[in-house]
Amino acid sequence: MPKTYPQRLLDFAKQYVPLLRTYLEREELRDVDKLIRDELVKKMQELIDKINDVKRELVDSGRLAGLDLLDRSTHKLEKLRDSIRFASRGYSGVFDLEQLNEQVLNRLIEFDQNLFEQINSLADKVKEVLSRPKSELKTTLRELDEEIDIFEEKLDQRDSYARKTSEEC
Repeated sequence: MPKTYPQRLLDFAKQYVPLLRTYLEREELRDVDKLIRDELVKKMQELIDKINDVKRELVDSGRLAGLDLLDRSTHKLEKLRDSIRFASRGYSGVFDLEQLNEQVLNRLIEFDQNLFEQINSLADKVKEVLSRPKSELKTTLRELDEEIDIFEEKLDQRDSYARKTSEEC
């Protein structure tokens, strides 16, 4: 959870070090960002685990058709998961050289919230694909691959938006 600072510290910041209050608020936003990304990573891992379960079932039953496509989907999801997990922590801090204004911060937070809708859509696609007959696996995995590409584009849009706006600040 985000930090809640003692009122005494907030009063001190307000009276003696006005920039400290802003710093504390920004640090809280950085913590919120970390929580959001951790939850996204968890959801991505659940999707990867579901696909790995299907891969195990295929191998156990001696059916290898479509395994390469499942591997490709898994690797793409792992790459996306890791890019979310290992992104630099939080939004720009108060003393960072590149600072984002409040409007940009709110836009990035909104962008991050929309990622949950995207990942839910991706989860629905994974569920749909994996529930179809195994004979249709190749066709349906191509559809999943397209859905993963859409999610990746959304992440790229967020990154380019953050870079562009921090360069303007």
